[in-house]
Amino acid sequence: MAEPKFDIYQTNAINARKNSVVSAGAGSGKTTVLAERFSSLVLDPKEKVGVDQILTLTFTKKATVEMSARIYKVLKKHAPEKAADFFKANIKTLDSYCNSVAKMGCHYYGISPDFTQDGEQIKATVYAM
Repeated sequence: MAEPKFDIYQTNAINARKNSVVSAGAGSGKTTVLAERFSSLVLDPKEKVGVDQILTLTFTKKATVEMSARIYKVLKKHAPEKAADFFKANIKTLDSYCNSVAKMGCHYYGISPDFTQDGEQIKATVYAM
């Protein structure tokens, strides 16, 4: 598979060294850009960033799986020692991350720590709006 070619905006997103949001239309390469950004941060010897120090959020489980696979492949090729720690990576969907935050702080919110999301009720509420 050929290496992807990035335009100036994608390259800027990959090389940014501050907290960033990547926003673009469907099929524009967001997942690839985020995977490259993650890998470049971890592989940059000046940054000294561990795989567990980056929070990567996506909207779909599919994007999470694709991104994880791409990042792992790059790390395994260029830094096997970092790939060995990849299980610590924090790559999640936005709703999954919010769920984990709510569970960690449930005692602050007055909710039971064993709460679950009711996907069907969420859909019904959203579609009723």
